[in-house]
Amino acid sequence: MKELKEEQILDKIVDSNKFELKHNPVEHEFWFYRLVQDGNVNKVKEFLYKENPLHSVSKKNILSKHSLYNHIYHFIITTAMLARFCIEKGMTQEEAFQLSDYYIQKADVCQSETQIEDLHVKVCLEYANRMQMLRKQSICSKPIILCVNYIYSHLHSRISLLELSEVTHLHPNYLSRLFHEQMGISIHEYIKKEKIKEAKNMLRFSDKSCAEIANILCFSSQSHFIKVFKEEENITPKKYRSIMFRTNLLTEYTK
Repeated sequence: MKELKEEQILDKIVDSNKFELKHNPVEHEFWFYRLVQDGNVNKVKEFLYKENPLHSVSKKNILSKHSLYNHIYHFIITTAMLARFCIEKGMTQEEAFQLSDYYIQKADVCQSETQIEDLHVKVCLEYANRMQMLRKQSICSKPIILCVNYIYSHLHSRISLLELSEVTHLHPNYLSRLFHEQMGISIHEYIKKEKIKEAKNMLRFSDKSCAEIANILCFSSQSHFIKVFKEEENITPKKYRSIMFRTNLLTEYTK
């Protein structure tokens, strides 16, 4: 028997399914993503707890004959879509993709479909809650939004008030006051907190030493980094890594 080429196999699949609707209407999926994108937490909760969409989608659209892998693949697609929809509505790329990476790595160590479905609820609500907060912060003026985006994009360098004033075309003193009024925190404190968030990701998902992380995030020294980290997290970077390193993700998930 003559062996079929890959293109012919694909054509046969398309032909056999031509008159059967086997996938959810894209409008239905986009409607859900828009709920998350708009930060409509109550509607998202209502929809998720009424029917976990991942469960019904993964049953209908088979990406793998292995049930667990099928759920994981659908979870990855959903998480990637959530990240992109939220970026479209104002979430920074760095934040959106870090969340996506974090949850996909958690999915990678799940051992049952139920764990994946529970994780799906968590990731949807995580994005929805963050978008709700972002919407509340939308009263922020354009200069403050420019500041926040600049800080996200330059966490691996030293960020000065003068730099930010040049980016926003505002006097440093005025910018400093405006930032505190609208964000409820000083620029210095905000930068420090964002750098510690980045450090936590590195401690969790990389093998970099504290000295390397301190250098990458432009802390004045390793000891300074450790001091600031402990002030923010009430735990040393070393202790944080021992608890939260990627090999412990499953333990953390099942707590």
